[in-house]
Amino acid sequence: MKNIVYFIALFFPILGFNQSIINGNFESWSSTSYDVLGNTFSTNPESIQRCAKLSVSKSTDAHGGNYAMLIQTVSNSTDTVGGGFVNGNPNGANITGGTPYSGQVLDVTGYYKYSTPGNDSGGVLISFKKGGKVIFYKLYALAPASSYTKFDIKVNLAVSCDSFILGAVSSYQIVSNSKNSHPVSGSTLYLDDIVFTGSTTLPTVPDGDFETWNTANFEQPDGWFLEGNNFQKSTNHYKGSYSILMFNSTSNAGSNTMGIDNGSLNKHGGFKGRPFTNQVDTLIGYYMYYPKGNDTASVTVAFSKNGKPFFMTSKKLIAANNWTYFELPFSVGTAPDTLFIQARTSNYPGHDSTVLYLDELQLKSAPLFTGIKENVSNYTQVNVYPNPAQGSINFNFGNTVINNSNLRIYNSTGQIIYTQIINHQNGKNNYEIKIANWINGLYFYELETESGLLNGKFIKN
Repeated sequence: MKNIVYFIALFFPILGFNQSIINGNFESWSSTSYDVLGNTFSTNPESIQRCAKLSVSKSTDAHGGNYAMLIQTVSNSTDTVGGGFVNGNPNGANITGGTPYSGQVLDVTGYYKYSTPGNDSGGVLISFKKGGKVIFYKLYALAPASSYTKFDIKVNLAVSCDSFILGAVSSYQIVSNSKNSHPVSGSTLYLDDIVFTGSTTLPTVPDGDFETWNTANFEQPDGWFLEGNNFQKSTNHYKGSYSILMFNSTSNAGSNTMGIDNGSLNKHGGFKGRPFTNQVDTLIGYYMYYPKGNDTASVTVAFSKNGKPFFMTSKKLIAANNWTYFELPFSVGTAPDTLFIQARTSNYPGHDSTVLYLDELQLKSAPLFTGIKENVSNYTQVNVYPNPAQGSINFNFGNTVINNSNLRIYNSTGQIIYTQIINHQNGKNNYEIKIANWINGLYFYELETESGLLNGKFIKN
């Protein structure tokens, strides 16, 4: 967490402001560690980004052995994420990946506990394949159970499989196709001791005892949502210190196309983006792109008003071995209230080994000032304390005189919750902001001065 900010001290209301892209220069990143079962994938990256909470973890409340898996539907004031894990990439009949396994499976059994505060149920996904073809698929609903309860899924394979996919969700609603389906926050599933049985003794299910856990580290660019797992903070940048690197690869989840968004998508075609009202503007940025074959990357902007999408436009990014400038102009007939930005590594389905770097994403109406240091001596480096903060946050600064600097504070969804014009007076060395009534979470601040735009973040808990 960066706890050095550039600040000033007397506050008066702002009458207007530019609408900038939060962290479009990818200089600010946060890191969260979590437990992962063997080679499985979980919803933790999504729940960390959208709710700042873990949705999948190991638990000592086990049926057998030392550990079970705990899967939870989590939420905050603006979003809800259903928990889940899988050892492959389930997509209806087009399931990819999985774990090698040989046997003619007749039954899948295991033990679970499940609770929900609403109309929801847990679910176990099981699929078997042979020669790349799905020979069995089932999503099995789990009813509430206050103590460990055995479930039994009848499989009755006619032939031996060569691989399987296993997964589970805390909210059956997240895999429903109903537009009225919503995961219920607080739904909790414990899962343990998965066994495959047949007419003869079958091999042990890899990771079926939920005992082998590793530690993963999820590092995300603040203000952005990541689609997939293949991302890195790169020091190969156009400006500043960092850019974002995205790449396609083949793993036990199959071949995946990567993407980043400044909001979040839902399965019904809607999105949550950032507040925005300009009808005419241009998204600009810099990229390097190393595709496989004739693949192309893409950058898209979409707009909505009162929750209803009404306009979208995209630009293809072709191969570029050096940092290359791009523009995506837009002109919409209706003033929007939300802007959604998405960048993707390739056309679907993604090609292996495709690599995309992005940096300096910004709007022409609100340019970034990454690396600008003019008149830096006119600013005082200020310690922010305590950070994280609870009832108030303090800024300790010096005696420099600076006038008419615009301060904006955003919440984690991009809404501006605090806007002021700042004029500094000599002798004011400390300023306290009361935040006791603010919602817990991550906040971003921007200070727009005559010399550039300075930004950072802090946590309220």
